[in-house]
Amino acid sequence: MLSPNLRTAGIALVTLGVLMAHHEMSYVANIAIRNAVTIHSEAQEVSIRGDGRISIEELRSSIQYPPQHLDPNVQKVTDEMYEQKHWDFRLSDGGDRVECQIHTKPIASHEAPETLSLSAADIGISDKEQYIIHIHGIHHTGTGYLRQTLYDALNNEFLTSEGSMNTSPVVSVQDSLRPYKHLLEEAGEDKVKRDKLLRKYKVAENEGQHLQSIYPSYVYRAKELMAIKGKLRNAGKLSYSADFCTITDDAGHADGNASDNDDTIQFNNEVIGNILFQQWSRYWDTSATFLLQKTPTLDVLLLEKLKVLPTLHVIIVRHPMTRNSAGLASMSVVWVNAWTHVFELLEEGKIDWYAVVTYEALVSHHDQVVKELLEVVRSGMDRHRSGGRNLKRSAYNNGNENAESIEDVGMKDTRQSAYSQRRRLNYRDYNEEPAWASSSIAHLIVKEPSIKYWKTCMSKTSCRHTVNRLTKDIFPHFGYVNVGHRLDPLSSSPRPVTVSREFGRVLFSSEGDALNKFRQSRDDTAGDRNI
Repeated sequence: MLSPNLRTAGIALVTLGVLMAHHEMSYVANIAIRNAVTIHSEAQEVSIRGDGRISIEELRSSIQYPPQHLDPNVQKVTDEMYEQKHWDFRLSDGGDRVECQIHTKPIASHEAPETLSLSAADIGISDKEQYIIHIHGIHHTGTGYLRQTLYDALNNEFLTSEGSMNTSPVVSVQDSLRPYKHLLEEAGEDKVKRDKLLRKYKVAENEGQHLQSIYPSYVYRAKELMAIKGKLRNAGKLSYSADFCTITDDAGHADGNASDNDDTIQFNNEVIGNILFQQWSRYWDTSATFLLQKTPTLDVLLLEKLKVLPTLHVIIVRHPMTRNSAGLASMSVVWVNAWTHVFELLEEGKIDWYAVVTYEALVSHHDQVVKELLEVVRSGMDRHRSGGRNLKRSAYNNGNENAESIEDVGMKDTRQSAYSQRRRLNYRDYNEEPAWASSSIAHLIVKEPSIKYWKTCMSKTSCRHTVNRLTKDIFPHFGYVNVGHRLDPLSSSPRPVTVSREFGRVLFSSEGDALNKFRQSRDDTAGDRNI
């Protein structure tokens, strides 16, 4: 059943997006896009250079001693592993036009090429349930925090409640160093060798976008928009540009070509989906039940099309002005563009299994949001078990039954992963005092750079008009309110933002019926709000 709140929010965003397009400022977003190429981790400032290599600051945080003699010429891991990329990507007309093709041509790899012929069923454990969970969002909106939250919650819930899961890890998150642990062990205490290995193989935040060659990463998209002197409004499109990619095989069949039959399109999607899964599987323990992949983009449709296992998309949204990820006074323009696309996909039923949460709810009403996310997981699993809708594992197998299993490469996950050492926000029970009345407000306070951009926006007529429209017509659908000594109605001025109590939960989900029953079973009077 389509959520009336999702429909209303989507229509409102589309309407606002059309109005904003008519007021488009015809100036080049060079500085804005240059800022977008510098990505900041939620735990610390980490500069991602144009070549995709991580900064020395990130390296210092990952080892016990100061790195020395870092060689800037060391080849990036994806350059070595994936000699040929699968995608062609171009922007034109200021970014209005996106051309992206993903080719089914076999990948060239220097390492374990025989594993590239495996299907998802071969790599995983074919007789047990397995699920992929993709975590989506715009940069600096809490994707890393959400990943850690899901990792902890799924382990706590399923490790104890389902005995069959005790023999293998419940959850695996991607670790870019996982296939190279033996090289680090061989390097021992040799700092020069260890530093070279870290520089070569470690990627920022262990994000899936840096561990594959199927579709263009965010940094490449930003550089492309900067190169063509792109329009400001299209900066938001960078977050979901991969959704425009068409899958093309050697015969020229493409999923965007109406003349090609559904079987050919589905087959090509499964071929590429399996190659992507194989690349990512190097960094997971594929014996785990839940495989988590986090990337701060909104390529939801592409990853839905390429799924080879039942796939849940967990999407996190944050008030655009409180954490200005692009370094733009007009961050609201970027926000509207990006989220209009996402809510259109959800409203049109193109995404089978999803949940949308706000960062503000995850901070202020953490336990309640976690309980509802677990309900979303269980509901989707129940649908998979009963053969419901679109969840079942892809049946594609290219016939190579004797290929080496990815498990034989020697990868082994540990539940005490590096993620357990990440900064954690205070977990609060839903019935306790909300975060705005506690020390957790620190995670909602607007930082000085974002305040500066916000004030600059409010000093400009067009930008101020957009924020005022969002505050009046759009943000009420997300439950946003201001934080002070109490919760106040939302204003357009720079102030900390959270959500009201009735929005301290999953905002929208494919599992609406299950969530409404869950709320009713808890006698939750706020649960009457349809999701």
